[in-house]
Amino acid sequence: YQGCSLVFLDIPNIHAVRDSLDRLQAVCESSSQKKWLSHLESTQWLAYIAAILKGATTIARFVDKGVSTLVHCSDGWDRTSQLTLLAQLLLDPYYRTFTGFQVLIEKEWISFGHRFRDRLGHPTCPSQRSPIFLQFLDCVWQVHKQFPSAFQFTANYLLKLADHVNSQWFGNFLYNNVQERHHAFITRTTVSLWSHLNAVKDNYTNSIYQPTETLVPVSSLRRLQLWSDYFLRYD
Repeated sequence: YQGCSLVFLDIPNIHAVRDSLDRLQAVCESSSQKKWLSHLESTQWLAYIAAILKGATTIARFVDKGVSTLVHCSDGWDRTSQLTLLAQLLLDPYYRTFTGFQVLIEKEWISFGHRFRDRLGHPTCPSQRSPIFLQFLDCVWQVHKQFPSAFQFTANYLLKLADHVNSQWFGNFLYNNVQERHHAFITRTTVSLWSHLNAVKDNYTNSIYQPTETLVPVSSLRRLQLWSDYFLRYD
C-alpha cells in the first residue's frame, strides 16, 4: 500500500522457541558448571528475548510518533500478542499497575485467542506446545529489571503468574479461546487467578514504585540476564 512500510522483526516461531526452552532446561538441570555461559548462549533463549524486546520497542517508538501500526505474525495469537502487549506496557504507565497489567493480559492474550491449551501442552499434541506466554513474562521481567521502580508490582508477581499459567488451578488460562471457555462454563466452575492474586496484593506491592511515562529498554544481549528466580529456583 502507498505510504506504508513493511518491517520484518525476525522473531523465531513456536517450534524454535520450544526447542530453545528444552535446551535451556537441560542446561539449568545439569550438575556441571563447565562452560555455563557458553552453554546458556547456545540455547538462544536470551537472543530470542532480545529480538522480541527490540521489536516491541520499535513498535512503541512508531506509535509514540503517531504512526498507525499493524502487527501480525503467522496466525496472530503468538508473537503478535507478545509484541502488542509489550509495546503498550512500554508506552502507558497504567499497564504497569496491578489492574492495568491484568486488563492487558485479558485483552491481548485471553480475549484475542492465544491458544493456551495447545501451547501449554495440555492436549497430547507436542508439535503445538511452546512456551510463548512464559517467554512474554520473561520479557516483562527484563524490563522490570531495567526499570524496577516503574512497576506497581514486584518481580515475584511475574513468577507467581508463570507458575499458575501451568497449574490449571484457575480458569483464565484454560482452553484455546473465549468460545471454548464459554461452552465449558469456566466463569461458573473455576476461580479467577486475578481474584486470588488481588486478595494477597500486599505480598507483591513494589515499595519503590514511581509511575513513569514511556520506557525504552535496552535489548542488547549484554544487558539481558537469565531469569534465575524462575529457571534456577531449585539450584
